[in-house]
Formats: sequence, structure tokens, C-alpha cells
Amino acid sequence: MQEFNELPCSIGIDYSEITGDYILPFAIALDLNSSILYPQSGELQRFCYLITGKGDLDTVNIDLDHITFALGGGISLQKITNITVAVNGIKQEIILGEDGNVLLLKSGEFNAEDDCEGLKFDFGLDKTDGIMSISFDLLDTYPVGQMEVILFGRDTIAKGLSICGPVDYEEAEYIINHVATGYQDATVSVPITVTPYVNVGQTKTYLCGDGLFFAGISACPGTVNGTCQFTITQNICVEVPIEIGSIATASNLSCVFGDVAKENKNVPASQSDKVQTQSVYGKTIKNIQTFFKKNT
Repeated sequence: MQEFNELPCSIGIDYSEITGDYILPFAIALDLNSSILYPQSGELQRFCYLITGKGDLDTVNIDLDHITFALGGGISLQKITNITVAVNGIKQEIILGEDGNVLLLKSGEFNAEDDCEGLKFDFGLDKTDGIMSISFDLLDTYPVGQMEVILFGRDTIAKGLSICGPVDYEEAEYIINHVATGYQDATVSVPITVTPYVNVGQTKTYLCGDGLFFAGISACPGTVNGTCQFTITQNICVEVPIEIGSIATASNLSCVFGDVAKENKNVPASQSDKVQTQSVYGKTIKNIQTFFKKNT
């Protein structure tokens, strides 16, 4: 069975990133947990999608009127079953056919200004926080490939983005959709600037021992309105906190790129399914810390 990471198509698209006079700001994602793209014996092929409103109250963003999945022309409505739709968590009644809310449009059966060929789901969705889930099963198993998704809303059509879906390609056409992977070697370096600093903190004064008292130059007793003089001597200690440290800042990094290859030769075979990364910045900081420990 083909793994999900080898799919020859996208599992998510986002029309909110497409600019224009008006925008249908909705993202569509293939629900891999609920879908059955490669059914086993006794299973039906199933496709599940999540449509999410990502817009705001700006008048350039408009609500969704309906959505169409451009299935391959060789897939008939009789091959589609178990259709479910939920809008904001509320399950919707499915009515198939020309006057229903789910219908399969073929070439010549629609007005090109209002619809397009494919499986149409006639359910509206709010542009800001609407969430809609759509799923359907297929009685036959079809190749998984790029399937265009078209959005309609208030005389506006958003099209051109494709997601994983059932297609009726010929085998040769299907192979063309294989995704190739390339690898690029690179050496990354980043200069570090160390700036020492000293901060002088708030001073504090403490008494050091008892005060010393000395007699004045004249006697005081018995003299009306007289004066008496004495001297106090006190030892003090002053605490002056001083903070000494440094700040390390990174400048723009530089890269030396190696050759491009179709295989990742730098990763051992036993680790080919893991991403190996090493932080040059982290090693540099560790070297700086070691330097200060040895020299302070």
C-alpha cells in the first residue's frame, strides 16, 4: 500500500492566499485519518475533506455558496455512495439529483458562469469561522491524483488549486504525477559578537561596631543655657554591587552550498527516515561558555 508521504498530490490548499477584487477565503484539507485512499479487501475507497473559513469582515472577503470537486469524467454518480456533509458540526440532509443539494455535473449540463463539471455540494459557509466536512465513498477504486477544487460565491469563482482526489487517468498519465525529491548540501556559519558589560548597583551603608563618645572641651553641668560638645566616631562598611557579564549576538549567517543530488548520501541508511539536524549556533554558544569558565 502506498504511504501518505508518497502521494502524487497535495493534501491541503488555501484560496485565502489568492488575491483579487474579491476573495473566497477558504482552506480545503484532505482528512487522512478518516479517508481510505487505498482500500483493503472488503473496504470502500473513501475521501474526506475539511473546508474552513479563514476570512474576516473586510468586504473583499465573501461567503461560500457552493463547492465543486472536479472528479474525473469517467466517474459516474452511480459509483458514489455514503455521501455525508456537516456544516458547523450539524449533519445535513443529502438530496441527490438535479433539484438536490448534491449533484454530479457533466459537460453541457450547466451554465459555465454559475457552475463547472464535477461533484457539486450546494451548501453555504461563513467566510470567517465556518467549518464544513464532506465525505463520500466510491464503489470502485480509482487512482489518487490532483483533483481541482472550485469555489463559488456571489458571482465570484475561485479555481486553479488541486488536492488529492479520485481521478480516472490512464495508467501512463498517472505515472507522470510521481513526486521527485532532491537534496542540497550546505555548510552554514554564523559570526557571534560578544559584548562585555558592567552594571553598578544601588549602594548600601552599614554600621560597623559601636559608636565612640568623647568629652567636649568644656563642662556642661549647672550652666544655664549652656552648651555641651561631644564627638561620635563610627566605622562604616559600603556594599557596592557590580554586575559583570557579556551579551552574545549573532550576525547574518553565511552558507556554502554543495552539489544537488537525488539521494541523501550524508544520512546512514538506518537513519534515512529521520531528519538529522545540528545547531551550529548552539555549539558556538557552548564554546563561548567553556572559554569563560576557563578564564574567570
